[in-house]
Amino acid sequence: MTTYGQTGKVESKLIPLKPVRRSSAAPLLLGGFVLLALVVVISVLFATRERTINLRAQAALVAQDRLENLFSTVRQAENGLRGYLIVGDPISMTTYDSAVSEVPGEVRLVDAALAHDPDAAQLGQVHQFVRDKLGELAQTMDLLRKGDKKGAVG
Repeated sequence: MTTYGQTGKVESKLIPLKPVRRSSAAPLLLGGFVLLALVVVISVLFATRERTINLRAQAALVAQDRLENLFSTVRQAENGLRGYLIVGDPISMTTYDSAVSEVPGEVRLVDAALAHDPDAAQLGQVHQFVRDKLGELAQTMDLLRKGDKKGAVG
């Protein structure tokens, strides 16, 4: 506001203004950084969880593959014995002998694949099945090698 004083000079008086309240950007920035940090932490947690799940899935696939190989080897021994029993072909006996010799290695691979698995306690059932089956096959093969084909079939 401008006024003329007693001297005739222009005097200027400043009208005090109310302080303007400026909204500070600091809380918004802080909130943004907190939100960003939260998103990063959650992303890392999800990535870690996904990696753990993937590793478990891979381990399960390896274990399944090892079990399939073990059971396939046992079936191969059984098929070799049947071939020898039915045809009397010495190649079938070789197939049987080869498969039986591979079984212990296959069992060790299964044990290693399932060593840290919570279901590893059930490996005893697998071991028992393999022992029973190989025992049955060995008994039949012994009878065949002794010439007791009737005893081997019955």
